Amino acid sequence: MTIGARLKEWRAVKKLQQKDASTITGISFRTYQNYELDVSPPGSESLQKLIEVGINANWLMTGEGPMLLKDAQQLAPELQAGIDFALAFSGDKEAKRRIQAHQEEQTAKSRQIEADLQAIEQKEGLQLPQLTRMNFRSLMAMDQDYTPVIRLAVKELAEFIRQIEAKSAPIPTSPVDYKLLQDLIESLESELDKRNLELTPARKAAVIQLMYEYCKLEDDVSAPAMVDRFLKLVA
Repeated sequence: MTIGARLKEWRAVKKLQQKDASTITGISFRTYQNYELDVSPPGSESLQKLIEVGINANWLMTGEGPMLLKDAQQLAPELQAGIDFALAFSGDKEAKRRIQAHQEEQTAKSRQIEADLQAIEQKEGLQLPQLTRMNFRSLMAMDQDYTPVIRLAVKELAEFIRQIEAKSAPIPTSPVDYKLLQDLIESLESELDKRNLELTPARKAAVIQLMYEYCKLEDDVSAPAMVDRFLKLVA
């Protein structure tokens, strides 16, 4: 269903004609007609007016959640941030305040994640490779529940390195194992489908990187077994 179709549905619920909807929202009749015809989506000013008459912006833009704001407990964070940005651009002071508060919250969260990751590294006496570290940070930012998994991964990686150093042998380097990477990707996609789970592209890439690191440490573990083990920990 399109934005225009949802506006028609809202009008039907409210028993309004297009002229009535134009009048109560303060949107010109022609502009409102164009929204219902899906000629163009509502801009920031019109979106604010639609919100003011009680329409749930999340429902209007995505079709998710209840139609009316009074029935919606909370907008999705990503959508709320986008709406706030549009409203702030049009001069809404409350939206500007929410944006500033969100930015401060994200800055504090980022600092806490960095402190947690440094503490994990210091405990194991290990400085992670930059790419691995970036993926770990990404996972921790998405969900703090990943932190115990990452702590275990760093511990095992540090132990592996200590075993190699004890034998006075250099840490081996090897090219990317594309077959293993392909097996992990295919196994992850299959298991996600079976379990009816979804991961964003960024989270999926970070998870694959983490499982790849594990597989390189354990030569005798198969890709399906690694995926199954990892999903039991984090799903």
